[in-house]
Amino acid sequence: MAKARRQTPDAARRTRGASPKATRAKRQAPAVPIRERLAAALPGALAGLVAITVVAGVIWLPRVLDQYPIRQVGVDGVTDVRRQQQVQTALASLVRDANYFSVPLEQIYQRARGLSWVSEVSVRRQWPDTVSLDVTEREPVAVWNEAVLVARDGEPFKALKQYDLTGLPRLNGPDQRLEEV
Repeated sequence: MAKARRQTPDAARRTRGASPKATRAKRQAPAVPIRERLAAALPGALAGLVAITVVAGVIWLPRVLDQYPIRQVGVDGVTDVRRQQQVQTALASLVRDANYFSVPLEQIYQRARGLSWVSEVSVRRQWPDTVSLDVTEREPVAVWNEAVLVARDGEPFKALKQYDLTGLPRLNGPDQRLEEV
């Protein structure tokens, strides 16, 4: 007795003469338009571009900044060479390895203002390689106890070695009386 062949459900659905390739094509999703594919890929491409730009900037920026070193510290308003050298010596360590963009202007201001004979100072960058200081000196009008100078505004300051003392009156007295004198 011959057994009847049993059909599988896939075979039952196939029509006679239809190729397997044609059947697969019917099962695939329709083609996605190119605009939609680009829109889906755009965020990933932008993130990659930003990452490459950041990495390139981190590598390239230090090399660019090194092309603008500070080569000069200009000091205006100081009348004596010794005091001008004192300012430049005080600031040398701050500007030695700095470039135009990284020079610490606030620290330069504080250090210059810390000199006893400086009344006021302003600091600024001057393109392409200069830090410029405008200094207002205290003007001594007397010597007190051969230890300090007295400025025009009555403030004492220590700068005996930075000034020529000839012609200045010499005042003596207790330190507590300086303000009164």
